[in-house]
Amino acid sequence: MDVALRLHRDDVGLRVGRGRLVGAPVEAVEVLEVAGTELRFTVPLDACTLSFGGVEGTTAELRCPTLGTTLLVDDRGFVEALAASGRFPEVFAAQTKRARGRRWFDRTALGAVGVVAALCGTALLAAPRLAEGGIDRVPRTVDESIGEAAATAMRASQPVVTDPVVLAGVEAALAPLRPLAREAGYDLTLTVLDDPTWNASALPGGPVFVHVGLVAACERPELLTAVLAHELAHVTERHGVERVLGSLGMVQAARFLLGDLDVFGGLLTDGASLLAVTAFSREQEAEADRLGVDALARAGVDPTAMADVFTLLRSQHTEADLSGVLAALSDHPDTEARIVETRQQAARHAAANRRPIEGVDWAAVRAAAERTLAAQPGR
Repeated sequence: MDVALRLHRDDVGLRVGRGRLVGAPVEAVEVLEVAGTELRFTVPLDACTLSFGGVEGTTAELRCPTLGTTLLVDDRGFVEALAASGRFPEVFAAQTKRARGRRWFDRTALGAVGVVAALCGTALLAAPRLAEGGIDRVPRTVDESIGEAAATAMRASQPVVTDPVVLAGVEAALAPLRPLAREAGYDLTLTVLDDPTWNASALPGGPVFVHVGLVAACERPELLTAVLAHELAHVTERHGVERVLGSLGMVQAARFLLGDLDVFGGLLTDGASLLAVTAFSREQEAEADRLGVDALARAGVDPTAMADVFTLLRSQHTEADLSGVLAALSDHPDTEARIVETRQQAARHAAANRRPIEGVDWAAVRAAAERTLAAQPGR
């Protein structure tokens, strides 16, 4: 019986794959392919521990420390076959007991949602609104776990830039924001990806990624600092975790509000994957613009750099292809309005403490970035 699975392994990160149970009785899981590429290896069940997670609490999580591998399987037939093998009896007994309790909780949660919906005069209570109101109840460790899982997958899926000139330049652009991040309780980690697109991202918990294509495009370091200030706002306001919470179904959102801590386990299991396929809302992007401009001013960097970087991006790309350029612009067709708004906001900050970013030869940084881009296959 072949099943779809998700696999996390130290050498490939988080990937989608395919596998099957082997043996009679069942002895192992044979992985057949990972990310569409044949990659056969066997995970012996004797070396595994089993738990259940996911938003529904039904995702089988087989961890094999000796192989540095975790398999995540949602297929019900796979789980039933595993249970029939007689392995992990205590885990399956606890899962059966948990399922009975969950069915009761589902009825209670649906009733609570119905009451709230009736009181609000609406037929359905949207999970994203629950996320916005409940983010403070989610421990910060959830941010860190989701962010690190996503960061591990990103580092495994794309080449990383090691040129010391590029790394020093990007660090110089990030440096003014580090004190603000620490003040908010975040220790930023920096990775530069060998990717030609104009993009950057900051994941929940603080992992920061910058594409070398964006480094080459920025005419001065303050422009890159502006992009990073916008991304840092997503971290400090926990927009990424809000996105994951907003993807919960109605029952799971109600469980969350009623204090079911199992939902947190689901977020840790599925959060990195959900983060990759959900977008920031317009409200979150607007807030990141505003807080990013404020952060630049607080850091002593010219806050007009935020409008300037949008202007640069807008001048080099048509509206039709902006979505492939900078994630911050993907949900904003009216880029001109953002330029006007961020420039007006910057004007409200005093100019007295503005100073250029010093100690870096930005022309040399851009030249090194261009050399990195030129060395990519096919360029």
